[in-house]
Amino acid sequence: MSNARLPAVSGDDGTWGTVLNTFLGVSLVSSTTASAQNGYLTQTRIITSALSPAALTANPGQTALVDASSGPVSIVLPDATTTYNIYNIKKTDSSTNSVTINTYSSSQTIDGSTSAVIQVQYVCVSVVSDGTKWNII
Repeated sequence: MSNARLPAVSGDDGTWGTVLNTFLGVSLVSSTTASAQNGYLTQTRIITSALSPAALTANPGQTALVDASSGPVSIVLPDATTTYNIYNIKKTDSSTNSVTINTYSSSQTIDGSTSAVIQVQYVCVSVVSDGTKWNII
């Protein structure tokens, strides 16, 4: 990465993303999901009831696209005391099955509760840790 640099203000019109990705060492993935390995900024996971309960890891910027069409799905957030990452959980199906977002332990909360529930298609809940609990943003 000897040519890696940050984008220049008013100097990288049309190439800002390419310059920044080179600087960060990020490559694009040509599949439907990306992985949070080797410098990727985000990780997108497709989660179904067959994978429930699904534990999110401490990798930065995770997005869970949840298909609950075959049954309810439970998502478990990592320990709020060990990460300050943002997690996005989105229900992608139109079924009446719910997506429940649970905390790592009963001593941690999501806006005062140990869980948050998504019941409507295309609703996304984003949470961030403050080092002790989860906050919906």
